[in-house]
Amino acid sequence: MARYKRKSNAEKKKEIDRLTADRNKQVESYFRTEEDMKEYLRFMAKFYDYSPRNSALIQSQFRGAEAVGGYNFWKKEGFQVQKGEKAIKILVPSPYKTFAREREGKTYQMSVRSATKEEKAAIDRGEIKTKEQMGYTSGNVFDVSQTDAKAEELPKVFPNKWLDGKVENYENMFQSLQRLGKNMGVETLEQPLDGRELGAAKGAYVEYQQRNAEGVMEDKRGIELNPRNSEIQNVKTMIHELAHADLHSTESGGRYNRTHAEKEFQAEMTAYTVASHFNIDTSEYSLQYLDNYTRDERDIGDKLELLEEVKGTSYKFITHLEEDMVKAKDKEYETTEEVQDRFGHLQVIMRNEVKPVSELSPEEFESMFQANDGRNILQDKQFENKSETETIQTFNALDSNWNGSKDNVKLVDPSQNEPQFYVVWSEKELKQNMMNAEEMNTMLAKENLHSLGSGGYDKTKINMVDSSGVKTMDRIDLGDGHYHDLRSHVQQTNPQTAKQISDHTDALQGIYTKEALSQTIESNYREHFYQKDRNIEAPHDITLSDLAIQTSTDFALDHQYLSPKDIQALKKSAEENVSSHVDEMNTRNSMVHLKGHYTTYQKKSRDEQKGTPTEEKIIGRMAAENTYHKAKISALQGNYVGEEDIANLENQNSIQSSSSLARGSSTKDSKQPDFPFAQKRVKQKNSGMSL
Repeated sequence: MARYKRKSNAEKKKEIDRLTADRNKQVESYFRTEEDMKEYLRFMAKFYDYSPRNSALIQSQFRGAEAVGGYNFWKKEGFQVQKGEKAIKILVPSPYKTFAREREGKTYQMSVRSATKEEKAAIDRGEIKTKEQMGYTSGNVFDVSQTDAKAEELPKVFPNKWLDGKVENYENMFQSLQRLGKNMGVETLEQPLDGRELGAAKGAYVEYQQRNAEGVMEDKRGIELNPRNSEIQNVKTMIHELAHADLHSTESGGRYNRTHAEKEFQAEMTAYTVASHFNIDTSEYSLQYLDNYTRDERDIGDKLELLEEVKGTSYKFITHLEEDMVKAKDKEYETTEEVQDRFGHLQVIMRNEVKPVSELSPEEFESMFQANDGRNILQDKQFENKSETETIQTFNALDSNWNGSKDNVKLVDPSQNEPQFYVVWSEKELKQNMMNAEEMNTMLAKENLHSLGSGGYDKTKINMVDSSGVKTMDRIDLGDGHYHDLRSHVQQTNPQTAKQISDHTDALQGIYTKEALSQTIESNYREHFYQKDRNIEAPHDITLSDLAIQTSTDFALDHQYLSPKDIQALKKSAEENVSSHVDEMNTRNSMVHLKGHYTTYQKKSRDEQKGTPTEEKIIGRMAAENTYHKAKISALQGNYVGEEDIANLENQNSIQSSSSLARGSSTKDSKQPDFPFAQKRVKQKNSGMSL
């Protein structure tokens, strides 16, 4: 059996370069004719979750591919790649980090993997900044036809992939597109604005202003549809106009001010791709703007950027529609009225008041319970066959992002004997499920302690729910130095409500510990002293630093967690810690620079000794020697290094310089350089620093 030969880095680079060239050549070919572009878009519709680059590579190597995966993917799914099948090569993103390294007066970007032990430690401490870079490696995938999987088994492997069947229920798809638009903040207008006649136009994406209920003008986005459109034409037009809304809206920055031809071409490419994925008739599509675009002789980068944006929008649309359509195949949606009737006996908390679900207007009900995918959350399977109490508790425990950034909606639970609390909104990422007083107290205390180190405060609003209804509370400012616990906060404004909240603070004793507060305060002081060392002059940063110290120390003293003596000890410890660290870094940096200058000087000396001495060599050596001596004196005068450190450096790296040879010095003598500062002993702050 032949042994696998690992490829060298040079071989890998050569393969990646070849794949990149093949990809560029293939993409270029798609822009030659309308039919070439349509062929690519039909192929891309199958692989909407692959980049345009990899879609191009897959198509060029294996025409007609339906579904691809790596060897291990197929093995995990229970299928075997058939013997003798040739892999399809793709480019696999390989992110890596780099950092700046200075050497001989020049800065180089180095991979973090090549960092020295000292550099890695500095990176971990945040003293050396890193940059995210993206490279590529080659990868292997195989099409389903290259495995022993059968066509009927594909839905098991790709359960959400639209692999078969014709789309006949256009009504479901149109409603799904409307929900997609709503998620994007784009309304489907019942009729064109101002009663305008669209004529032969199938539709239009519009941005306009409209007064709200308070009489304030608001920016709006919408899609106008020609009332003469057929159902299928409305579906196609909706995809086209939603592509404009996603790619070319004012909100998106208009995608770098693309020309009208480019915008129309992108919208039509998106519509063609999505329609192809769902087997909608594409015979009427015309990419008439292709010629206008290619006539500009754009380079391959521009064309890939164009396709990347189409791919991203197509992916977003296809995944939304696919999820909706797959669900529609399994079960028809209940109407809004049917869902409201099913849960009408429950009571919902809406903007600080309690209302029966049955009394909500259809618009209120639809808006209040609309999930991120556009459906009513109460249609979810997790609410099927549950008792009333189970339904309420399941709903109130939902992850807070089920409806995006909308109001936190809760159901009233009559089975609860003690008050319940929930976060209405917050400037922090807080859990928004319903919880009891102890749970809320604990969560807020942890976040309060964290905010004490930020130099600001985080506004938070919570509500309490008891048998009499909803009680709103004054806003909590986490980290302001005043908030401590829920009961004392409410006590200040509403003593009667405070009585309902347990005064047991045992859980808080494990949060507001002396150790935790000491760490917070010392950290705040350290930041303050670092700012002083770096001579930070930004008023905002200084104010935040001072405020963080003030609020955290006041909090600790007011609640007697720490004494004034403790605070002074923490301040002193922070100052010494920062001073020591700054000295260490100054010494380290100074020694690194000295070594660089000394190495340069030694190299110039060696060059001078090779061959015939020239004026250029002598001047070069003298300049390097002067630079090194200046850096050496500066380091000594700054108390960053001592004479012994420099002596060690020169002893470890010395050579016979041309000047030493001219004086007839021995090799031994050359290892004891003549220091112009030899009589002066400078205090060394950090000893044992190895170069």
